[in-house]
Amino acid sequence: VDLCDQMNALANNDETTPSMAVKLLVDQHGAWAVLRALAAQLLRPRNKVFRLDDLSPHMRRDMGLPPIESPSKYWELR
Repeated sequence: VDLCDQMNALANNDETTPSMAVKLLVDQHGAWAVLRALAAQLLRPRNKVFRLDDLSPHMRRDMGLPPIESPSKYWELR
C-alpha cells in the first residue's frame, strides 16, 4: 500500500491524531526526512495574494468579469 493511500485513509479516520500521522511518517521515512520536509515547507515563500483589481481590462474581459469603472476626474464634477 502506498504512503499516500495510508495517509488518506488515516486522515479520514476520526480517531487519528496528528501525532499518530507524524509517527507513521517518521516510521516510514525517518526523522531527518520528515524534519527536512517540514523545514522546506516552512521556509518556502508564501504565494502572493491574487487580486482581481490588478488585472488588465483585456484579462478581465477574457475571464468574463465586468469592467472596472474608471474613477471620475475632479474637473468633471460640475
